[in-house]
Order: sequence, then C-alpha cells, then structure tokens
Amino acid sequence: RATKDNTNKTIQKKETLSPIETFVQKVVLKTAKIMEVARHPNADKLYVLKVNDGSENERIILSGLVGFYEEKDLLNKDIVIVDNLKPRKMRGIDSYGMLLAASYEKSDGTEELELVSIPNTVVGRRIMLKGYEDRMNTCEQIKEINADIFFSVPIKASNGVVNVEGIPLVLDENEVRLNIIKEGSVG
Repeated sequence: RATKDNTNKTIQKKETLSPIETFVQKVVLKTAKIMEVARHPNADKLYVLKVNDGSENERIILSGLVGFYEEKDLLNKDIVIVDNLKPRKMRGIDSYGMLLAASYEKSDGTEELELVSIPNTVVGRRIMLKGYEDRMNTCEQIKEINADIFFSVPIKASNGVVNVEGIPLVLDENEVRLNIIKEGSVG
C-alpha cells in the first residue's frame, strides 16, 4: 500500500496481516500418508520420508523425528503436511514441505513430540480454519511460502485441539485433535 509523506514522496507500506489472515491467505495444510522411511545418510536426526500427498508427484520430506519415532512407527502413518512450503536443501537432499507435529517440554526438560495425524482419511485433503472455509484461497491461488511466513502463524494445541489463535483447524467440520499432547506448540 502506498501513502504520501510530508514532502509528497510516495512511501510503500508493508501490509502486516494478522496470524489468522496469514493462515487464510497463505498457508496450505493437507493430509498425506508416509509411504517410505529411511535414515538420512548424512544426518543423525533426520529421516527421509516419501509421502503420498494425493498428487501424481512423489514428494520427499525430511524431518527431524529420529529419537522420537522408530521407522516402523512412521510407515503408513496418516499425517498433516505444509503443502506449499518452498523446497529446502537439508544436508544435500531437497525437502518439499514439512509435516506438522506438536511438542512441549516435560518437567524433566525432555521434549515430547506427537505428529498431527488424521487417521483413515483420504490423502490430499485440505485442512481449513473453522468459520473461514469460504474465505480460504484455493490451493492454486496460493504461492509457495518460506518458513518465516509459516512460523509467523502461531499454531497451538489447546485441550488437544489444533488451532490458530483459538480457532480450530478442521477437516470436514471435524476438529483436528491430538491424542497425547493436550497443550503445546505445533509446527
């Protein structure tokens, strides 16, 4: 947006969106299924996941889940991914997206982590923000975003419900829920 200053020069103002508007206009979350799991050859904490996201393309996502999940526990797991994250090279391998997980720090200082999962759903389904479904852009209208934009939206778990500023994420009007972590951050 452009405005004039005292000397009549045009100043470009960067429009700041609220977290909800950022989510509605810029973030695409979708259901997916982990089809293959392998340890990253050059990183101790990373898995290389082949994910079915409902598209025709094979999708590779790298994730720091080593130490939280065994490979066998990830295989065929239904997950939620950030679909429109710009690819990022991690230790020589391109990662095309990110999976969502909730975390919190336990009283002993260790981290608890739970994947955001919607069991037995069809892959490639869009996760919406309750009450904003009609305002959310179609996936084709939304550009790739960088991690800074994604992380500017505080996604949390409250009473086990995944939400943005208290508004639940939904799939077919059903709230996206966690089984283990009731309160924590999601990213």
